[in-house]
Amino acid sequence: MQDPISESIPELQVINAVVTRGNAVLFKPVSFSCLSGQAIHLVGENGVGKTTLMRSICGFRSLNSGQVLWNGASINNNENFYLNSAYLGHRDAHSPLQSAWESLHFYQKLYTPDANHEDIDPLLNQLGLLPQAGVAVERLSFGQKRKLAIARLLLSKRQLWLLDEPFSGVDRAGQELIENICLQHIASNGMMIFTNHGQLKNVALLENISEAELR
Repeated sequence: MQDPISESIPELQVINAVVTRGNAVLFKPVSFSCLSGQAIHLVGENGVGKTTLMRSICGFRSLNSGQVLWNGASINNNENFYLNSAYLGHRDAHSPLQSAWESLHFYQKLYTPDANHEDIDPLLNQLGLLPQAGVAVERLSFGQKRKLAIARLLLSKRQLWLLDEPFSGVDRAGQELIENICLQHIASNGMMIFTNHGQLKNVALLENISEAELR
C-alpha cells in the first residue's frame, strides 16, 4: 500500500460551515482551505465552537450546513480522506494499562501491519519518553501522555493533522519540541488544522500559519 503522506492531495476545503448547539448557531458561516505545506489556526472566544467544528472536519459529527471537501470531494464516506488524516483531541486515546512502548506498538500495527517495531524506541527518544517506555500510560504525567499522542501522530504518517489544543498541559520545553515536530511535518508537505489558546514561539512555524476566525 502506498504511504498516505506521499500521495499528492493538495487541499482540504471548509465551505460556509455552520454548526449548532441545541437551537443556537455557534458562529457565522466560515470558509477556509488548507494546502499542502500549510497550517490553519482556528481562533475564537472560548465556547464559540472550535472543538465542535474540528470534530465536524474530522467527520465525527455533521455540519448543520456547509461542506468539508478533501481534494474536491466530500469527506463523508471518503476512504481517501480517512487514510490521509489523523486527529488528536482532548483525550489521548491510549490504553491506560499498556506501557508507553506497548501503546505505540499497538498503533504501529494498526497503521502499518508490516512495520518494524525497532522504530519505536527512536521515536520515544525523540519525544523524550524513552525512560518511560515500560511505564503504564496511567502513570505518565499529563504532559507525557500528550507527547505520547504526538508520537502516535508520527507513526500514522498521515498528511493532514487535525489537532485540538496539542500544546495543552506540556511545559515550555515540551511545547518547543512539539512546535518543531509540527514545523517538520509542514516542511514535509504535511497539512495541519489546530486550535491553541497559548502563544506559539517558533518563528518558522508561525510563518506557515494562517488564521480562520470563528465569531
